[in-house]
Amino acid sequence: MTLSHTGTGGGHERYLEQDNIHFAVIPDEPQPRELRAPQQRLLSSRNRDYDRQVTRTVIRSLKMQINSFIEHMRARGCSRKTLRAYRQDLQRFETFLKDRKIKSHQVNTSHVDQFVMYLAQTVGRMVGSVPKPASVSRRLAVLSRYYRFMQQMTFGKAHNPLTGYERPKFDNEEYRAVDEGQLSTLIAGIDNVRDRAIIVLFLYSGLRLAKLCSLDVNTIKIRDKVTAKGHIRLGRGEVTGKGSKVRTFVVDESAMKMVADYLMTRINDRKAALFLSSRGGRLSSRAIQRILQKWCVRLEMSHINIHRLRHCYADRLANAGISSIVLQSLMGHSSPQVTRRYYKIKADRISREYFAASEFIEAPAR
Repeated sequence: MTLSHTGTGGGHERYLEQDNIHFAVIPDEPQPRELRAPQQRLLSSRNRDYDRQVTRTVIRSLKMQINSFIEHMRARGCSRKTLRAYRQDLQRFETFLKDRKIKSHQVNTSHVDQFVMYLAQTVGRMVGSVPKPASVSRRLAVLSRYYRFMQQMTFGKAHNPLTGYERPKFDNEEYRAVDEGQLSTLIAGIDNVRDRAIIVLFLYSGLRLAKLCSLDVNTIKIRDKVTAKGHIRLGRGEVTGKGSKVRTFVVDESAMKMVADYLMTRINDRKAALFLSSRGGRLSSRAIQRILQKWCVRLEMSHINIHRLRHCYADRLANAGISSIVLQSLMGHSSPQVTRRYYKIKADRISREYFAASEFIEAPAR
Protein backbone atom coordinates (compact mmCIF):
# COMPACT_ATOMS: atom_id res chain seq x y z
CA MET A 1 0.00 0.00 0.00
CA THR A 2 1.38 3.41 -1.01
CA LEU A 3 0.40 7.06 -0.58
CA SER A 4 0.74 9.13 -3.75
CA HIS A 5 0.10 12.79 -4.54
CA THR A 6 -1.32 14.31 -7.66
CA GLY A 7 -2.59 17.78 -8.21
CA THR A 8 -3.99 20.34 -10.60
CA GLY A 9 -3.60 24.05 -10.35
CA GLY A 10 -2.45 25.23 -6.92
CA GLY A 11 -3.76 22.28 -4.89
CA HIS A 12 -3.17 18.60 -4.58
CA GLU A 13 -5.06 15.48 -3.51
CA ARG A 14 -3.90 12.42 -1.59
CA TYR A 15 -4.80 8.94 -2.82
CA LEU A 16 -4.54 5.75 -0.80
CA GLU A 17 -3.49 3.09 -3.26
CA GLN A 18 -3.18 -0.67 -3.15
CA ASP A 19 -2.48 -2.49 -6.40
CA ASN A 20 -3.31 0.71 -8.32
CA ILE A 21 -6.85 0.85 -6.79
CA HIS A 22 -7.98 4.15 -5.26
CA PHE A 23 -9.79 3.59 -1.89
CA ALA A 24 -10.44 7.17 -0.70
CA VAL A 25 -10.00 10.79 -1.58
CA ILE A 26 -9.14 13.20 1.24
CA PRO A 27 -9.00 16.80 -0.01
CA ASP A 28 -6.55 19.16 1.69
CA GLU A 29 -8.58 22.26 0.68
CA PRO A 30 -12.31 23.06 0.26
CA GLN A 31 -13.93 21.56 -2.79
CA PRO A 32 -13.91 23.59 -5.99
CA ARG A 33 -16.87 25.93 -6.53
CA GLU A 34 -18.29 23.78 -9.29
CA LEU A 35 -18.59 20.91 -6.77
CA ARG A 36 -19.98 23.03 -3.93
CA ALA A 37 -22.64 24.82 -5.98
CA PRO A 38 -25.12 21.88 -6.30
CA GLN A 39 -25.02 21.31 -2.53
CA GLN A 40 -25.57 25.01 -1.83
CA ARG A 41 -28.47 25.11 -4.26
CA LEU A 42 -30.06 22.08 -2.53
CA LEU A 43 -29.66 23.66 0.92
CA SER A 44 -31.04 26.97 -0.32
CA SER A 45 -34.02 25.17 -1.85
CA ARG A 46 -34.75 23.42 1.44
CA ASN A 47 -34.59 26.73 3.32
CA ARG A 48 -37.01 28.31 0.88
CA ASP A 49 -39.42 25.37 1.29
CA TYR A 50 -39.18 25.72 5.08
CA ASP A 51 -39.87 29.46 4.91
CA ARG A 52 -42.86 28.89 2.64
CA GLN A 53 -44.24 26.27 5.03
CA VAL A 54 -43.86 28.59 8.03
CA THR A 55 -45.41 31.48 6.11
CA ARG A 56 -48.40 29.34 5.10
CA THR A 57 -48.85 28.37 8.78
CA VAL A 58 -48.82 32.01 9.85
CA ILE A 59 -51.21 33.42 7.25
CA ARG A 60 -53.65 30.55 6.75
CA SER A 61 -57.23 31.21 7.80
CA LEU A 62 -57.82 31.93 11.47
CA LYS A 63 -60.61 29.36 11.48
CA MET A 64 -58.13 26.62 10.61
CA GLN A 65 -55.71 27.89 13.23
CA ILE A 66 -58.43 27.84 15.89
CA ASN A 67 -59.35 24.25 14.99
CA SER A 68 -55.72 23.20 15.26
CA PHE A 69 -55.41 24.92 18.63
CA ILE A 70 -58.57 23.27 19.97
CA GLU A 71 -57.33 19.84 18.88
CA HIS A 72 -53.99 20.56 20.57
CA MET A 73 -55.73 21.46 23.84
CA ARG A 74 -57.99 18.43 23.58
CA ALA A 75 -54.91 16.22 23.30
CA ARG A 76 -53.61 17.85 26.48
CA GLY A 77 -56.71 16.67 28.34
CA CYS A 78 -58.87 19.81 28.53
CA SER A 79 -62.54 19.18 29.32
CA ARG A 80 -65.31 19.74 26.78
CA LYS A 81 -66.53 22.76 28.72
CA THR A 82 -63.06 24.34 28.67
CA LEU A 83 -62.66 23.64 24.95
CA ARG A 84 -66.07 25.17 24.25
CA ALA A 85 -65.12 28.31 26.20
CA TYR A 86 -61.78 28.53 24.32
CA ARG A 87 -63.54 28.20 20.97
CA GLN A 88 -66.15 30.84 21.83
CA ASP A 89 -63.50 33.32 22.94
CA LEU A 90 -61.39 32.76 19.84
CA GLN A 91 -64.39 32.95 17.50
CA ARG A 92 -65.29 36.29 19.06
CA PHE A 93 -61.71 37.40 18.42
CA GLU A 94 -62.02 36.15 14.82
CA THR A 95 -65.16 38.27 14.31
CA PHE A 96 -63.36 41.29 15.76
CA LEU A 97 -60.47 40.87 13.28
CA LYS A 98 -62.74 40.26 10.27
CA ASP A 99 -64.74 43.42 10.96
CA ARG A 100 -61.49 45.40 10.85
CA LYS A 101 -59.84 43.41 8.05
CA ILE A 102 -56.88 42.48 10.24
CA LYS A 103 -54.91 39.24 9.88
CA SER A 104 -54.12 37.33 13.04
CA HIS A 105 -50.36 37.66 12.45
CA GLN A 106 -50.73 41.45 12.15
CA VAL A 107 -52.19 41.97 15.64
CA ASN A 108 -50.31 44.30 17.96
CA THR A 109 -50.95 45.72 21.44
CA SER A 110 -53.15 48.55 20.13
CA HIS A 111 -55.43 45.95 18.55
CA VAL A 112 -55.58 44.14 21.90
CA ASP A 113 -56.73 47.40 23.53
CA GLN A 114 -59.44 47.72 20.89
CA PHE A 115 -60.52 44.12 21.47
CA VAL A 116 -60.99 44.80 25.20
CA MET A 117 -63.32 47.67 24.34
CA TYR A 118 -65.06 45.49 21.76
CA LEU A 119 -65.89 42.99 24.53
CA ALA A 120 -67.74 45.70 26.45
CA GLN A 121 -70.03 46.22 23.46
CA THR A 122 -70.76 42.62 22.53
CA VAL A 123 -70.50 40.18 25.45
CA GLY A 124 -73.74 39.15 27.17
CA ARG A 125 -74.82 41.28 30.12
CA MET A 126 -71.68 43.41 29.78
CA VAL A 127 -73.23 45.29 26.83
CA GLY A 128 -72.82 49.00 27.38
CA SER A 129 -70.85 48.52 30.59
CA VAL A 130 -67.21 48.11 31.51
CA PRO A 131 -66.21 44.42 31.35
CA LYS A 132 -65.28 42.82 34.64
CA PRO A 133 -61.49 42.60 35.07
CA ALA A 134 -61.66 38.85 35.75
CA SER A 135 -63.60 38.24 32.50
CA VAL A 136 -61.21 40.33 30.43
CA SER A 137 -58.16 38.71 32.01
CA ARG A 138 -59.49 35.23 31.28
CA ARG A 139 -60.15 36.01 27.62
CA LEU A 140 -56.74 37.59 27.18
CA ALA A 141 -55.16 34.51 28.76
CA VAL A 142 -56.87 32.39 26.09
CA LEU A 143 -55.48 34.62 23.34
CA SER A 144 -52.00 34.46 24.83
CA ARG A 145 -52.15 30.68 24.99
CA TYR A 146 -53.33 30.58 21.37
CA TYR A 147 -50.44 32.76 20.20
CA ARG A 148 -47.94 30.67 22.16
CA PHE A 149 -49.28 27.66 20.28
CA MET A 150 -48.77 29.48 16.98
CA GLN A 151 -45.19 30.27 17.98
CA GLN A 152 -44.57 26.57 18.52
CA MET A 153 -46.16 25.71 15.17
CA THR A 154 -43.96 28.24 13.32
CA PHE A 155 -40.75 27.61 15.27
CA GLY A 156 -40.79 31.11 16.71
CA LYS A 157 -41.66 32.94 13.48
CA ALA A 158 -45.07 34.09 14.79
CA HIS A 159 -45.16 36.73 17.51
CA ASN A 160 -47.33 36.94 20.62
CA PRO A 161 -48.91 40.42 20.96
CA LEU A 162 -49.86 39.57 24.56
CA THR A 163 -46.23 39.27 25.66
CA GLY A 164 -45.64 42.07 28.15
CA TYR A 165 -49.23 43.29 27.82
CA GLU A 166 -50.57 44.50 31.17
CA ARG A 167 -53.77 42.64 31.89
CA PRO A 168 -56.50 43.97 34.20
CA LYS A 169 -55.88 43.21 37.85
CA PHE A 170 -58.69 41.82 39.96
CA ASP A 171 -59.23 40.67 43.51
CA ASN A 172 -59.71 36.92 43.47
CA GLU A 173 -60.37 36.98 47.20
CA GLU A 174 -63.85 38.45 46.78
CA TYR A 175 -66.89 36.23 46.40
CA ARG A 176 -70.61 36.90 46.67
CA ALA A 177 -72.67 34.48 48.68
CA VAL A 178 -76.44 34.89 48.77
CA ASP A 179 -77.91 36.44 51.90
CA GLU A 180 -79.50 33.86 54.23
CA GLY A 181 -82.78 35.78 54.18
CA GLN A 182 -82.89 35.60 50.38
CA LEU A 183 -82.15 31.88 50.48
CA SER A 184 -85.00 31.25 52.91
CA THR A 185 -87.38 33.25 50.70
CA LEU A 186 -86.24 31.38 47.60
CA ILE A 187 -86.55 27.86 49.00
CA ALA A 188 -89.87 28.54 50.73
CA GLY A 189 -91.32 30.11 47.59
CA ILE A 190 -90.49 27.26 45.17
CA ASP A 191 -93.53 24.99 44.95
CA ASN A 192 -92.22 22.76 42.16
CA VAL A 193 -90.78 19.58 43.66
CA ARG A 194 -88.09 19.18 40.98
CA ASP A 195 -86.95 22.81 41.06
CA ARG A 196 -86.78 22.82 44.86
CA ALA A 197 -84.69 19.63 44.84
CA ILE A 198 -82.24 21.21 42.35
CA ILE A 199 -81.72 24.39 44.40
CA VAL A 200 -81.41 22.55 47.71
CA LEU A 201 -78.96 20.03 46.26
CA PHE A 202 -76.80 22.94 45.07
CA LEU A 203 -76.80 24.44 48.54
CA TYR A 204 -75.95 21.22 50.35
CA SER A 205 -73.50 19.59 47.93
CA GLY A 206 -71.39 22.51 46.66
CA LEU A 207 -71.26 20.95 43.19
CA ARG A 208 -70.45 22.97 40.12
CA LEU A 209 -73.31 23.42 37.68
CA ALA A 210 -71.95 21.07 35.02
CA LYS A 211 -71.42 18.31 37.59
CA LEU A 212 -74.91 18.62 39.01
CA CYS A 213 -76.32 18.29 35.48
CA SER A 214 -74.29 15.12 34.99
CA LEU A 215 -75.67 13.34 38.06
CA ASP A 216 -77.55 10.09 37.53
CA VAL A 217 -80.20 8.55 39.74
CA ASN A 218 -77.72 6.03 41.11
CA THR A 219 -74.83 8.50 41.61
CA ILE A 220 -75.76 9.33 45.21
CA LYS A 221 -75.71 6.41 47.64
CA ILE A 222 -77.42 6.53 51.03
CA ARG A 223 -75.14 5.84 53.97
CA ASP A 224 -76.18 5.34 57.59
CA LYS A 225 -73.77 6.58 60.21
CA VAL A 226 -73.72 6.49 64.00
CA THR A 227 -72.32 9.59 65.72
CA ALA A 228 -72.17 10.95 69.24
CA LYS A 229 -75.48 12.68 68.56
CA GLY A 230 -77.14 9.51 67.36
CA HIS A 231 -78.00 7.85 64.07
CA ILE A 232 -77.80 10.01 60.92
CA ARG A 233 -78.33 9.32 57.23
CA LEU A 234 -76.19 10.93 54.54
CA GLY A 235 -75.99 10.86 50.77
CA ARG A 236 -72.55 10.31 49.28
CA GLY A 237 -71.46 10.39 45.66
CA GLU A 238 -68.50 10.93 43.34
CA VAL A 239 -67.98 13.18 40.33
CA THR A 240 -65.00 13.77 38.07
CA GLY A 241 -64.02 17.42 38.36
CA LYS A 242 -61.38 19.73 36.89
CA GLY A 243 -58.15 18.07 35.92
CA SER A 244 -59.94 14.68 35.79
CA LYS A 245 -59.85 14.52 39.58
CA VAL A 246 -62.46 12.40 41.31
CA ARG A 247 -64.23 14.36 44.01
CA THR A 248 -66.43 12.94 46.76
CA PHE A 249 -69.41 15.02 47.85
CA VAL A 250 -71.76 14.58 50.79
CA VAL A 251 -75.43 15.60 51.10
CA ASP A 252 -77.33 15.78 54.38
CA GLU A 253 -80.58 13.99 55.13
CA SER A 254 -82.89 16.99 54.68
CA ALA A 255 -81.61 17.61 51.15
CA MET A 256 -81.79 13.92 50.30
CA LYS A 257 -85.43 13.88 51.41
CA MET A 258 -86.28 16.60 48.88
CA VAL A 259 -84.47 14.68 46.13
CA ALA A 260 -86.40 11.54 47.15
CA ASP A 261 -89.70 13.46 46.98
CA TYR A 262 -88.86 14.43 43.41
CA LEU A 263 -87.90 10.88 42.44
CA MET A 264 -91.24 9.64 43.76
CA THR A 265 -92.87 11.58 40.91
CA ARG A 266 -90.80 9.52 38.44
CA ILE A 267 -91.44 6.13 39.95
CA ASN A 268 -92.46 4.61 36.63
CA ASP A 269 -89.57 5.82 34.43
CA ARG A 270 -86.16 4.17 34.12
CA LYS A 271 -84.13 7.06 32.75
CA ALA A 272 -80.63 7.43 34.15
CA ALA A 273 -80.45 11.23 34.55
CA LEU A 274 -81.27 12.56 38.01
CA PHE A 275 -83.00 15.72 36.77
CA LEU A 276 -85.17 15.61 33.67
CA SER A 277 -86.74 18.30 31.52
CA SER A 278 -90.43 18.38 30.66
CA ARG A 279 -89.55 16.48 27.46
CA GLY A 280 -87.86 13.69 29.36
CA GLY A 281 -84.23 14.59 28.54
CA ARG A 282 -81.40 15.44 30.89
CA LEU A 283 -81.56 19.04 32.09
CA SER A 284 -78.83 21.24 30.60
CA SER A 285 -76.78 23.85 32.42
CA ARG A 286 -78.63 26.63 30.63
CA ALA A 287 -82.01 25.12 31.58
CA ILE A 288 -81.09 25.09 35.29
CA GLN A 289 -79.92 28.71 35.07
CA ARG A 290 -83.29 29.62 33.56
CA ILE A 291 -85.11 27.75 36.34
CA LEU A 292 -83.36 29.80 39.02
CA GLN A 293 -83.96 33.04 37.14
CA LYS A 294 -87.65 32.16 36.68
CA TRP A 295 -88.16 31.77 40.43
CA CYS A 296 -86.23 34.96 41.19
CA VAL A 297 -88.59 36.87 38.91
CA ARG A 298 -91.69 35.12 40.25
CA LEU A 299 -90.73 35.82 43.86
CA GLU A 300 -89.72 39.40 43.00
CA MET A 301 -86.12 38.84 44.03
CA SER A 302 -82.97 40.29 42.49
CA HIS A 303 -81.05 38.12 40.01
CA ILE A 304 -79.00 35.31 41.59
CA ASN A 305 -76.17 33.76 39.62
CA ILE A 306 -76.28 29.98 39.99
CA HIS A 307 -72.61 29.83 41.02
CA ARG A 308 -73.34 31.96 44.06
CA LEU A 309 -75.13 28.96 45.57
CA ARG A 310 -71.79 27.15 45.58
CA HIS A 311 -70.29 30.13 47.42
CA CYS A 312 -73.11 29.84 49.96
CA TYR A 313 -72.21 26.21 50.58
CA ALA A 314 -68.56 27.06 51.31
CA ASP A 315 -69.41 30.17 53.31
CA ARG A 316 -71.77 28.27 55.57
CA LEU A 317 -69.30 25.47 56.28
CA ALA A 318 -66.40 27.85 56.90
CA ASN A 319 -68.41 29.81 59.45
CA ALA A 320 -69.63 26.58 61.06
CA GLY A 321 -65.98 25.83 61.91
CA ILE A 322 -65.06 23.17 59.35
CA SER A 323 -61.30 22.90 58.74
CA SER A 324 -59.88 24.42 55.57
CA ILE A 325 -58.36 21.08 54.49
CA VAL A 326 -61.75 19.34 54.61
CA LEU A 327 -63.47 22.23 52.85
CA GLN A 328 -60.82 22.23 50.13
CA SER A 329 -61.51 18.56 49.50
CA LEU A 330 -65.28 19.07 49.46
CA MET A 331 -65.02 22.01 47.06
CA GLY A 332 -62.53 20.27 44.78
CA HIS A 333 -60.03 23.14 44.89
CA SER A 334 -56.52 22.39 43.67
CA SER A 335 -55.01 25.20 45.75
CA PRO A 336 -55.64 25.89 49.46
CA GLN A 337 -55.37 29.62 48.75
CA VAL A 338 -58.65 29.48 46.84
CA THR A 339 -60.34 27.89 49.84
CA ARG A 340 -58.94 30.37 52.36
CA ARG A 341 -60.95 33.23 50.91
CA TYR A 342 -64.06 31.77 52.57
CA TYR A 343 -62.53 32.13 56.04
CA LYS A 344 -63.64 35.67 56.68
CA ILE A 345 -65.34 35.06 59.98
CA LYS A 346 -68.75 36.63 60.42
CA ALA A 347 -69.84 38.54 63.49
CA ASP A 348 -72.33 35.90 64.64
CA ARG A 349 -69.61 33.24 64.74
CA ILE A 350 -67.32 35.55 66.70
CA SER A 351 -70.06 36.13 69.28
CA ARG A 352 -70.99 32.44 69.41
CA GLU A 353 -67.47 31.22 69.98
CA TYR A 354 -66.66 34.00 72.43
CA PHE A 355 -69.58 33.16 74.70
CA ALA A 356 -68.86 29.41 74.38
CA ALA A 357 -65.27 30.02 75.47
CA SER A 358 -66.30 32.37 78.29
CA GLU A 359 -68.08 29.48 80.02
CA PHE A 360 -64.68 27.98 80.75
CA ILE A 361 -63.25 31.23 82.10
CA GLU A 362 -63.58 31.58 85.83
CA ALA A 363 -65.71 34.55 86.80
CA PRO A 364 -63.79 37.27 88.71
CA ALA A 365 -64.19 37.22 92.50
CA ARG A 366 -66.49 39.87 94.01
